[in-house]
Amino acid sequence: MKLSKANNPLIAIGLMSGTSLDGIDVALLETDGEKILDLGPSLSAEYSSIFKKKLLMAVEKSVLANTLTQDNDLEFELTKLHIDAIESVMKLSSCRGKWCHPQLIGFHGHTTIHRPSLGFTCQIGNPRQLSEALNLPVVSDFRSADVKAGGQGAPLTPIFHAAMLGEHGYKTAIVNIGGISNITLFNKNNGELIAFDTGPGNNLLDSWVQEHAGLDCDYDGTISKAGKVHYQTLRKLMKSSYFTLSYPKSLDRSDFSNILLKGLSIEDGAATLAAFTSSAIAAGISLCPWLPDKLYVSGGGRKNPSIIKELSAVGTYSVKSIDSIGWDGDMVEAQAFAFLAVRNLKGLPITFPTTTGVESPMLGGTLTFSGAEQSF
Repeated sequence: MKLSKANNPLIAIGLMSGTSLDGIDVALLETDGEKILDLGPSLSAEYSSIFKKKLLMAVEKSVLANTLTQDNDLEFELTKLHIDAIESVMKLSSCRGKWCHPQLIGFHGHTTIHRPSLGFTCQIGNPRQLSEALNLPVVSDFRSADVKAGGQGAPLTPIFHAAMLGEHGYKTAIVNIGGISNITLFNKNNGELIAFDTGPGNNLLDSWVQEHAGLDCDYDGTISKAGKVHYQTLRKLMKSSYFTLSYPKSLDRSDFSNILLKGLSIEDGAATLAAFTSSAIAAGISLCPWLPDKLYVSGGGRKNPSIIKELSAVGTYSVKSIDSIGWDGDMVEAQAFAFLAVRNLKGLPITFPTTTGVESPMLGGTLTFSGAEQSF
């Protein structure tokens, strides 16, 4: 494969299977690795309840063993679902013109365990299977190099956020509330970029309503809105040393649990967990050298009014959905991995001392291509 030194733009596909375990986000994007030139078609492909259980079991098995556990059949099935998701987005009526000819795939895979303190992180998924099926180069394994160099390996989206923010980039914070919540603070005036995981996002709340109400999640915040925050429990949850730990820092979805909520009603437990998510975000912001003027929220958590209400109450910054500035709040991470894949090809760093704690800006990702030689 030949890489042109010219600053030519590429059409890339980004894929994200997040810690919420709800499915695959796929999005197309045009970029030169520095500027976002155009955003293309996108979609979300939900996992079946059967596959979701398989995936959750694999995550729990890895966490219990505190190491990578291999399951080739699951990895094959996961990758096939990613192939199907790409083929589905390519069939959309909006997928015309330049979007019909993607040149690269950014494949995050699915995180089964993330232990940077022990020097490893694992995202399952078979890039060769993906490349052979679609005859496209695939960049994967975005986190490992950073972790091996002493970084947190997460979050990876900050450099994409900075590229997207443009005129909105003055003392701005972006909070992604997925299974885990993370924050990016960007000051366009001096280029300062800060990022870290703040705490649980939707995963504890999802688990709570799945266990007690048989629902996948707290749709529209219906359950949490009907309850009252149990502040004694919230204070106990916020005593975790993680919230006073200096950044950069990152989490695995298993690092917090619902054990302290035992005895609460379904509604009060949900309300307390919504407040926990928001309080953890506020605690993270309080560690930063400056407060944001504006906070934009992406991910599934932005659709929960209880979380947004609590988040608006704990800070002095305005809180808005990221959709209000023209972004698709469901697709930010998928778009980010398309962007990061192009940066890999261009030899541009994806992680930085103030985003993952790595000593110096680092390249990330591994390129896999099973087809004929291409020039970019």
